[in-house]
Parts: sequence; C-alpha cells; structure tokens
Amino acid sequence: MKQPGALDYAAHGLPVVPIFEINVTTGACSCGRKPGADCSPGKHPRTDHGLSDATTDPDVIKAWMKQWPNCNWAVTTGAGSGIVVIDVDPKHGGLDSIKALTDSDVPSEAWGTDAIQKTPSSGYHLLFKHPGKPVRNKVGLRPGLDVRGDGGYILVAPSNHESGGTYGWLNGAEWLNGNGNAVPPITDWANKLLAERKSAAVIADVIPEGQRNQTLASFAGSMRQRDADEEMILAALLLLNTKRCRPPLDEAEVRGIAKSIATNYAPGAEAVGPFGRLASDFNMRRIEWLWPGRLALGMLAGMDGDPSLGKSTLFADMAAHITTGRDWPDGTRCPIGGAIIVGAEDSIEQVWVPRLKAAGADLEKVLIIGIVAGTDGKPRLPSLPEDVALFEKAIIDMGAKLIGFDPIMPYLSKTANANSDKDVRQCLTPLADMLDGVNCCGLMLRHFAKSDKVANALYRGLGSIAFNGLARTAMAVSKVPTETGSDVPESMSLMVTKNNIGLKPRSRRYRIEAVDLGGGIVTSRIAWGDASNDRPDDLLTEAGRATKPGEQAQDFLRTVLADGPRLATEVEALAEAEGITKITLSRARVKLRIASAPTDFKGPWTMQLPPEI
Repeated sequence: MKQPGALDYAAHGLPVVPIFEINVTTGACSCGRKPGADCSPGKHPRTDHGLSDATTDPDVIKAWMKQWPNCNWAVTTGAGSGIVVIDVDPKHGGLDSIKALTDSDVPSEAWGTDAIQKTPSSGYHLLFKHPGKPVRNKVGLRPGLDVRGDGGYILVAPSNHESGGTYGWLNGAEWLNGNGNAVPPITDWANKLLAERKSAAVIADVIPEGQRNQTLASFAGSMRQRDADEEMILAALLLLNTKRCRPPLDEAEVRGIAKSIATNYAPGAEAVGPFGRLASDFNMRRIEWLWPGRLALGMLAGMDGDPSLGKSTLFADMAAHITTGRDWPDGTRCPIGGAIIVGAEDSIEQVWVPRLKAAGADLEKVLIIGIVAGTDGKPRLPSLPEDVALFEKAIIDMGAKLIGFDPIMPYLSKTANANSDKDVRQCLTPLADMLDGVNCCGLMLRHFAKSDKVANALYRGLGSIAFNGLARTAMAVSKVPTETGSDVPESMSLMVTKNNIGLKPRSRRYRIEAVDLGGGIVTSRIAWGDASNDRPDDLLTEAGRATKPGEQAQDFLRTVLADGPRLATEVEALAEAEGITKITLSRARVKLRIASAPTDFKGPWTMQLPPEI
C-alpha cells in the first residue's frame, strides 16, 4: 500500500520536521558524524532549532523537500499535534508488557487503535488522541514500553533506518482521512499506562548480560527527565558501564544509548500520573537531621548574612564536623560522610583548603568544585538546573551529606532572573528533588541586600524570597553589637530564621579566630561560644548597615581580587549576585585602577588589583 509523505501528514494537522537521512548502502548518517558516538543515525533533526521548527505549512515543507530530497521525516507528539504515542520495543519485553495490558501480543482490536506504525526493528508505534492533560515523555515505563508525549516525536514512513529497513503504516495509514485524522481516543489500558509512575531505579551492584542495555537506557531516561544533556548522560553511563556491567558494553554502544535518549526525548520532569494520590498510598518517613534544627538530610537550607561575618568559614567548619563525625557545637551527634563545596568567590588553594585544614576537616572527604570546562572548552561556572545530574553523580561518588553553594546566585542558569520567584523555583526545584533522592542536604549561601530597612530577617537575603521559600530551614548571621570602646572581642551569632519541619533551636554565638598553619599560611576558623537568645529581627535591625553603593563595590573588588587575577566574567557574575550594578562596578574599577588583560592571545580577560592595593 502507498505510504503517506510529509505533505500528507501536514495536510492532516500533524507538524513535521526533516531528519538526517541514512545512506542505505553504508548505514551512515548524512550528518557526517561518527555513528554510535556523536549521533543517533537517521534520527536527529536537520534544522537549526530542531523540533521548534516543526510545521504544517506546505510552502516551508516543500522548501525542505527541495533542499533535502532524501531526508527522513518526523511527526511531533503531544498537545501541539494532538497525538500521544506508545512505543513498543519487542527486544526489551515490549510485547509481553502489551499483552499484560491488553491480553494480546499482536496488533488486534484489543490494542484499541488502528493507527499503528511498524518500525524497522519489528516494534510498533501505537497512536492515540492526546488526552488533553500533560503527558510527559517516559522511558522504560514498563519493560519495552516508552511514551512519546509533549515535546516528543517519532520517525514516520517512508523514513529509512540504519539497518536498511523502513518505517511503514499497517493498512496504509487509513486513519488519515479527510481534512483531519482519525486517530482513536485513548483507551483505558493506555490511560492506565500513562498514569503509572516509574519507580525510582535501583541499580544492582552487578548488571548481567541481557540487562545492560535496558538498565543503562532506563538510567539515561531518568537523567533526561531531570534536564540532563547528552554530555552529562554519557559521562554517567560510561562510569556505570565500567563499574557495574559484566561484561561492559562497547563504548560505542554506550555512546549510542546516550545519544538516542538525548535525541529522542525532550528534557523535563516525569509526570506524576493521576491528579493526586490518596494519603493512604504513602509511607511515612521521619526527618533525618544532619544538624538538628538547622540542616536536614534530603532538603535545602539557607544561610544569609553580610560579607566578612564568616559564612564561608562556618561552611568549612560544618564540612569539618561532617567529614570527621565530630559532635556539633550544641553536643548533638553529627553523621559522618563527605562534603562538597561549590565555591565561586574564594581561591581553592589559598582560602578553602587552609580553612578546611584549620577546622580539622578530613580533606580526603571534601570535594571542591570551582570553574569547569564547557563543551566549547571555555571555562564556566556550573549551572542550575543544567548540571543537576553532575552534582548528583558527585554526591553519590563522595557519599556526601552536605553540598553547599557559596554563594548560590552565580550558579543559577544564565537566563534566570534571581529576583523572579518563578525563575528561582525553576532553577532550584530540580536540585531539591535530586537532594531528596540521594538524601543529602543542600546549603545555599547568600549575602544580604543593601537595604537594612526590612524588618523580617527572612526577607533580607539578595534576590527572590523563593530561595528561603524552597529551603526547609534558613539561618542568618549577624554581628553582636557591643558598647563603643569595649574591649570585648567581636562576636557573631548564628540564628535560625525558619524551620518549618521542627522546632527552632536557640541561636549560638561564635568568633572568627586567626590560625597560623606555618609556611606563611594564615587563615581563619570558627571558635564556638554559648547558646543565646539572640532574635534575628532584633539583632539585624540593631546592627544595621550604611555602606554606600560605590564603597560596597570597591570593598567587593578588593575582596574578590585579593588573592590575584580572576576572570572578568566571573567577577561580573559575582558582582551581580551581590546586587552591584554594572555601572557601579565600572566606576569602582576606575576608582581603584583595576587592570584588565587577556589570559593569552584571544583568551578570556582577567581583572587584577594594582600593586599598591
């Protein structure tokens, strides 16, 4: 029977997009990249914007056909096209899964649809009308069954496959008729499948032959649902393959799995299925405290305060307690584990490592993440939510109980507005979900905003209230005011401003003391004092601040450049996180005579203090 073409699909309301074709003789993809490593042959879009270019406009499609006469074609799935697809893969148990749902393992009336495409690998695409509610793409929902919903796509006839076969509709695509299409309404069994939620993957210590591909594909799918890109997925799969698969798959095959998942599935969180669940469906879980009342495992926490009050030193002290299992200052037990410092402001060798050493941390259990290399080889900061999967891998590898972002602002996605509740939640919700899954506490450090007129300490941090809104516990640090001329050493107070999962503990005083580690290395550490009844709102209001924007910018530059040259882009990002405008920063640079120079020919620019400062 004659198979439909791109214009036929478009005429019936299904958006199409051109796909790189396969050389039927060699099986190579026309993109020219290496099959199984850098591309999923014959399955990725030709256009610059991928699925965003999908259209039903016949003039655009004809232009594509003229430009790429032999290309493959894909139809988008989801609300935009009005269809949802169940992808059946017999090689991984798809027919058995279908039989369990429909009592039939061959195309029949029991499947509830005659809009069925046969794939070159002897699988099936079952088309149903979109149910009108969100349908996320899901990988391995049941063995051999995937769902292509909102933001997905499928290759369609007469596209060819690297195996030499072609896609084809059963019964010649009779479901295409008139000016619309006759895709049947979604059936009860299909609705049941869409409503299911895949259980969190539990990966065995040894993945035997026969389970390797499915296990890696399922793991890759879970990463894709957390917005991981192909590079992140591949890194995780290569490690999993080496450590768990017996025998390991060929690297090219692992690369092919990563490419396939990243290409065929849109990023996004897995749908939760039905609209809500009965309370009786859940098991109660007790809250596991890392530091009772202050830091909870599996949850976000915040710590806000002015510069120079020891937030980073406090963080180093927390890492020391965790990596050694030393009791907390209030005498409560500290679970032992690893710690991860994601730090953008301070030098690792000159600041972080000496502080950790002075605090008594086990340096073998502390991972420090600074500048990383981007896909283009240029230095960049890690980004949220884009790098959540990489942070997850680091937490698992380190057995980390705490990961801290010092400060959190520079690590938000480039397009995010830190003052937008929506943007902050979109950046941090995937992080919060991941932390819950790996039972690790995430600590977000922020500086206070320039204004000290806000009465509630919970609202004093830079950016949106969403930071402390997402945090289950939040803390603030402040100076403890002393009388003028007093010889009492300066002290600070660590105060809990929010705890919606338990009782707030009493505040605790501390001092910052100098430590000489020898060899000319002088650093600082926390000297803990007694518990106190310091109230955050009262103490912060009394301490106050009156620094002018220009003075603040100059102090900022002196601090961040004290240890030597830093990338200009990094300094600008940190300044923005401090609430310092570009014009104010520029004026401060001129005032301090900050020097700028490239790292090398055509390299990134740096900033450096003049010798006299």
